Amino acid sequence: MIAAWVGTIVLVLIGVGAFFGGRWLGKKGEAKGWMTAGVVAGVAFLVFAVCPLVWLYGTEAGERAQRTFSSDWGGGVERVVSVYDVEGDRIARYEGRFDVDSNPDRIIFDIPNGDGTSRRVLIWTATSTVIIEEVQR
Repeated sequence: MIAAWVGTIVLVLIGVGAFFGGRWLGKKGEAKGWMTAGVVAGVAFLVFAVCPLVWLYGTEAGERAQRTFSSDWGGGVERVVSVYDVEGDRIARYEGRFDVDSNPDRIIFDIPNGDGTSRRVLIWTATSTVIIEEVQR
């Protein structure tokens, strides 16, 4: 998240530099340094603006990042969670729109009920195998 803020600040600073450099570009008799700075800032602004968009919309990692952002800010995504015991028998199945929090020891998610409340599910992964499928729509 900090990298996103730093990138945004850098992009704004480059845009301001491009603006002032372009402003001086149109005036005759001004220093060539301002013109060069404006052109360099404009090109850098385009590179910093276009490269993240290419990554976000042109790569699988970017698509995963979009889905993660959508899940984090949109209340989760449609998922099916299946829990299996050590012998491979399914012991539980959960469906719904929710977000999942996990670490190497456990998985936690809240299943929404129809009345506006939710039920918290905590699964310890040392005694089970968990498969989480995200439903693509």
